[in-house]
Amino acid sequence: MNEQQPPNFAHDLLNRFIRPEFLEPTLGDLEERFEEDITQYGLGKAKRKYIKNAIGFMRPGLMKKIGGTQKLNAFGMLKHHIKLSFRSFKRFKTSFAINLIGLSSGLACTLLIYLWVSDEWNMDKFHAHEDYLYQVKQNINIIDKIETIDPTPAYLGQALLEEFASVERMTSVVPIGSYGSDGVIERGEKQFKALEQYATSDYFEVFSFPLKIGDKSIVLESKENIVISQSLSDNLFGEGVDPRGESINWLSEGETYTYLVSGVFEPLPGNTSEYFDVVFHLETFLDRYPHIRDWGNSDPSTYIVLSEDASPADFHAQIKDFLLTKKEDYPHTLLLQKYSDTYLYGKYQNGLPLPGRMQYVRLFAFIAGLVLIIACINFMNLSTARASRRLKEIGVKKAMGVSRNALVVQFFTETFLLTFISIVLAFLLVSGVLTPFNHLVGKELVLDLNYELLTFSFAILIGTTILSGSYPA
Repeated sequence: MNEQQPPNFAHDLLNRFIRPEFLEPTLGDLEERFEEDITQYGLGKAKRKYIKNAIGFMRPGLMKKIGGTQKLNAFGMLKHHIKLSFRSFKRFKTSFAINLIGLSSGLACTLLIYLWVSDEWNMDKFHAHEDYLYQVKQNINIIDKIETIDPTPAYLGQALLEEFASVERMTSVVPIGSYGSDGVIERGEKQFKALEQYATSDYFEVFSFPLKIGDKSIVLESKENIVISQSLSDNLFGEGVDPRGESINWLSEGETYTYLVSGVFEPLPGNTSEYFDVVFHLETFLDRYPHIRDWGNSDPSTYIVLSEDASPADFHAQIKDFLLTKKEDYPHTLLLQKYSDTYLYGKYQNGLPLPGRMQYVRLFAFIAGLVLIIACINFMNLSTARASRRLKEIGVKKAMGVSRNALVVQFFTETFLLTFISIVLAFLLVSGVLTPFNHLVGKELVLDLNYELLTFSFAILIGTTILSGSYPA
């Protein structure tokens, strides 16, 4: 089987539900986009985008029509069940209100936790090379333990790029705040504090921080260049102005340096663990601290992009003792970690990764599931207690020949409608408390009705309906 083919699940879904006259052009568009996504994002992300795009084509205008008297009768029965459900809500107002408040508050808690967990889980996963982007770290033997550190020799990345065919791109980056406090950007009488980043020329090709102005392949080609944020550009030069070629001063540690603006990057995504305002060429940092050039010293972090056919485990084994080829009797060894895993698994003990923040993600995901289950159990208890008041209604229906399955469908319809209303109310509750919640957790979470959130909400709708409605039915 060719791994470059689109997922069979999505392909069969379209064959089953899309009308024949739209099927061929739809598949053609999806496969063309799939090939472009493979080139841009890699095979794994391209398959996920193909499934997402295929589901997006499941629209009423493109889908096959439902036909047959039996289908029409079923649709008529569904309308009847919906009408009965609303009559039941109106008849038992108190029970409906208690169920609605209990279920919606539980769903709101679950939704808030989901937003936090989703933000943690997706941290640093927006980069185009995310599947193949790795950070090279060092293991240092200290007496009877191993300490893992991020800093590496300044020219390690360049050496790996030149000596290993598996490495397609690399960049070396000096972590923010490594040497003293943040500097100040100055132009004329305007001064602003800024977080600086020092990186090699491939920085904006390895990481997908979008540039608003400038070419990512050349913005850091010279030591005199500086790339600034959009907010700094607007404050220094005015909105809508192209500042390329303009000079600005950098004030740091009592010294003043002059640079030429070569590019402007857009506001950083909310799910990035890196925050900075300006980017300089790495060589400007090494000129100030020339001792860092020596292979025995470490300061920059090294990031590489492996080729699609490379095995990270094999490459890890190949570079483990690579530093010995550059400096004899050097006791440090190298290890490889996927960049998007660094945020959740950034801590090590004796050379082995620890769960880090991932343990909190798992804990809160468990809590969200527990809250949802408790809300469903409360709903079942209230629904069961209310069912005793409907024995007469159910008895009359059975006497008139209504089947057991029809009664089960009625109960599930009521549960579905109540759950749907609860989810809508939960969204309103979350939107109302999201600002104080962001202050509490220190994030900038947004209730954006994207594909992932709608899928999660739909899964909750179906799961809660089945779980809450099964026992009363």
